Amino acid sequence: MSSGRLIVLDAGPGTLQTWVQALGDALEGSGPALAPLPAGPRPQRDAFAAAVGAGDAVDVVAGVAQSAQVALVIPTSGSTGTPKAAMLTAAAVHASAAATHSRLGGPGRWVLALPLTHVAGIMVVVRALAAGAPPWDATGEGGFDPARFAEATDAQASRAAADGLGLYTSLVPTQLARLLDAPAGQQALARYDAVLVGAAATPGALRSRAEAVGARIVTTYGMSETCGGCVYDGVPLDGVGVELDTGGTVMVSGPTLFAGYLGRPDLTAAAFDPGGRLITSDRGSFDEQGRLRILGRADDIIVTGGEKVAPTRTAS
Repeated sequence: MSSGRLIVLDAGPGTLQTWVQALGDALEGSGPALAPLPAGPRPQRDAFAAAVGAGDAVDVVAGVAQSAQVALVIPTSGSTGTPKAAMLTAAAVHASAAATHSRLGGPGRWVLALPLTHVAGIMVVVRALAAGAPPWDATGEGGFDPARFAEATDAQASRAAADGLGLYTSLVPTQLARLLDAPAGQQALARYDAVLVGAAATPGALRSRAEAVGARIVTTYGMSETCGGCVYDGVPLDGVGVELDTGGTVMVSGPTLFAGYLGRPDLTAAAFDPGGRLITSDRGSFDEQGRLRILGRADDIIVTGGEKVAPTRTAS
């Protein structure tokens, strides 16, 4: 990270171009690490801004190796509602993007439909930068709009075809449902080489509806602390390890893991087992094909210093 510095950037509608430039610099090490100002109630925003130094540049400190280049600091509250800041190194972010493109069949052009206030939206930008093809912004004021998404899909699809690249996007289940309720949305979905769907469980009926109109759905599982989705359709990305402890709690290892919580070495230590695996807040099982199935929240959440600590599951 350049000079060990961090800045907080607005991540609301209309900020994509600022993020493209700043994120590229952060990942190359020529610019400071970035933290998106979270959406939500003003107290939550103020609490996170105060935790990382408001909008001013501040030193990033918290048990991270001197050689680690922190590129992103992502707000996450886990199960407590208390803001924490998960630090992601450039190496982890690059590893996640490369593993995604490997799983999907190669780099592609991306349409951004998720907010930049969360890791899933930011990772869409990261993957687009890795592919050398800027993302197309389908977000805007007033929330998700299927018509705007369809327009963005049309624009990016023509560029992807010209470049010989795939066409990808990332959604949450509610967005997928809204697209399926609109004819233009159905047509747009069918144009993608892969539609990642995460943040919450995707009902089987919803997936079947999407596949019936030609959508190539890939369900994802992950969280801020794993650079977003790290398990696709129940199969870990290359390099990612997924195991279950004796109680069925999902444990994750590999190069996409976060470096710790900013300024909270106590929470950082509690988030990992002695072998360095991330202790998630989810219970799971493996089916007959060895694919991970998420069954629900873990009963035993880590307690340290009077706080419950649980990494936050998030979108792809």
